[in-house]
Amino acid sequence: MYDNDLENLENTSGITPGVWPQKNIRIDALTTCVGLSDILSWMLLFSKSAFDRLVVVTKPTDTDTIRVCDFHNVEVFKTEAFGERFNKGRAINACLAYMQPKGFVAHCDCDILLPNHTRKVLQSIGLQEDCIYGFDRYTLKTPKQLFNFISQPKPFLESNVYIHTDRFPIGARVYKSEYGGYLPIGFAQIWHMSHFKGYEEIHETAARGDMRVSMTYPRNKRIFIPEIIALHIESEPSPVGYNWEGRKSRPYIIE
Repeated sequence: MYDNDLENLENTSGITPGVWPQKNIRIDALTTCVGLSDILSWMLLFSKSAFDRLVVVTKPTDTDTIRVCDFHNVEVFKTEAFGERFNKGRAINACLAYMQPKGFVAHCDCDILLPNHTRKVLQSIGLQEDCIYGFDRYTLKTPKQLFNFISQPKPFLESNVYIHTDRFPIGARVYKSEYGGYLPIGFAQIWHMSHFKGYEEIHETAARGDMRVSMTYPRNKRIFIPEIIALHIESEPSPVGYNWEGRKSRPYIIE
């Protein structure tokens, strides 16, 4: 009954059913990676096609990450901006200064795999220059979960109707009531450089800087994209922030 009702609705949008309306826009992207090259390799396999340019930011001494980028034919920016620990904000700012992007930019963590419809969604929803965007991610706690899912996948978007949110547990969203509510957080954020004020560089780990970026946008400019649900992959069940000050988790392999 529900499907029939949807099919019988009068289409007043001017959009052909089943076809994503497309607006050609440029979207550059960056990801930070230090000591997580085995996980980065999966991210690049899934996510690089969503962007016009993807740059991986790493330390000059991280030869494994540099090797993985060479394998995937992905640009590398090597910098000492991370410092002794993992000053993610300083490294992102340094990479943006190197990239000199003029339009939309996505930052995605190196353990985030994007679904194959990501680019179509971003080109169809009318991205606004004065907004910051975020979306959900499923959490996969072991490599075996990812391998099994890819071998027998179930679509996240189905029959041009359903957005499935039950494939895996969905990671928590973040809100701050004193800032009006929902905050797109740093595992994936999309902004336009004309309104982006940069990351704070006072945090010596990966914590907090992403939230501070979102807080520079008013609540009505912090936009949630339900059509995209990414995969957040872990090599073992880990608490939030387990690798935020350097790699602690086991290798991403099936033994």
